[in-house]
Amino acid sequence: MNTKIYYVDDDEDDLVIFGEICAKIGVDVNLYLDAVGMLEVLLSTSELPSIIFVDVNMPLLSGYEVIKKIKANKATENIPIVMLSTANDKATVEKCQKLGANFYITKPTTMQNLYKAIDATLRIDWTQFHPSDKEFVYK
Repeated sequence: MNTKIYYVDDDEDDLVIFGEICAKIGVDVNLYLDAVGMLEVLLSTSELPSIIFVDVNMPLLSGYEVIKKIKANKATENIPIVMLSTANDKATVEKCQKLGANFYITKPTTMQNLYKAIDATLRIDWTQFHPSDKEFVYK
């Protein structure tokens, strides 16, 4: 799988676990503890990621702000954004979708289920996948 991933989350443990799962799957991942740093790298690199995973609730810049900034830039507007958050209320999910996120995963409680969610997400053909409201949230 020739995929480059960015993942931004303010929880170091979540970053470590995500990185371990990506290593098992065999994909290259850049992990970021803050959204400002991730956006600086994203907007200054010529090697764009194929997909960006974003936590919703972060200090400095929320996941909502991250979506807005990625979608507002011509160079990055078409990169799929997958929200990965413990928040699973309807308002949060709908706001992410309205702002332009492509998919939403409620953080699973086990590493095995997180592995399944990430693996399934990386198998999506983002050029063809335009989820309905029902398909927007990973089940």
